[in-house]
Amino acid sequence: IEDLEDWKEHISMPDLDSYDWEAIAAEATAGWDRENRVSLCMLLEGPFERMVSLMGFENAACAFYETPDEVHEFMEALTDFKCRYIHILKKYFDFDIIAFHDDWGDNKNMFFDMGMWRTFIRPCIQRVIDAVHAEGMLFEMHSCGYIYPTIGDLVEMGIDSLQPLQYVNPVADIKKEFGSQILLSGGFDTQGVLERPNATEEEIIREVHRTLDEMAPGGGYVALVPIINDQVRAVVTEEISRYGEGFYQ
Repeated sequence: IEDLEDWKEHISMPDLDSYDWEAIAAEATAGWDRENRVSLCMLLEGPFERMVSLMGFENAACAFYETPDEVHEFMEALTDFKCRYIHILKKYFDFDIIAFHDDWGDNKNMFFDMGMWRTFIRPCIQRVIDAVHAEGMLFEMHSCGYIYPTIGDLVEMGIDSLQPLQYVNPVADIKKEFGSQILLSGGFDTQGVLERPNATEEEIIREVHRTLDEMAPGGGYVALVPIINDQVRAVVTEEISRYGEGFYQ
């Protein structure tokens, strides 16, 4: 769609009651190790990301200015759907953690200023956080890009964890400022080092050391390995285990 005017004529939320959740969950969780592993569900496409997937990025960005009432209406309806879905995920799958997905920034800036974020996005995220906690699960916020201005708000809103914490943010400062209040995951310079085609093994290992030195002391940190090629992932994972032993012992 090109805009959100009359969006209800073109968009409908899936009927969650039409699925046999008991059978689906029984099959999906049959091999889960409940005693030794936590279970996490990433719930994709938050309010802004869903608008982007329906309208394209430019139309979604312009909608905040052109049809603000409809943006509110759509995001509230989507949040209603997400909260109903969260209840189902707990009831039938009994997840420990919900990782909620909504990207808000590029490599240098957020897609919107904080006034707009607080007006449109924050109320929806707050409702989801509250819904997750009401079901006895932990809430992890997944948001890529430069999102540093939102972190203080997210902590205030009650998130338990933040990932993937990309290096375009001041990761060391974030650790110092918020590391005692929430769990932080990531912090690697993926674009500058780990995903650079000509990166040497020495550079990769040095980046693992830098990340752990800045992020791991004091706890509250998970060395989340980004999605990179298998060869680089093997080096990173091995070095996290070797060098990180002193932090995680």
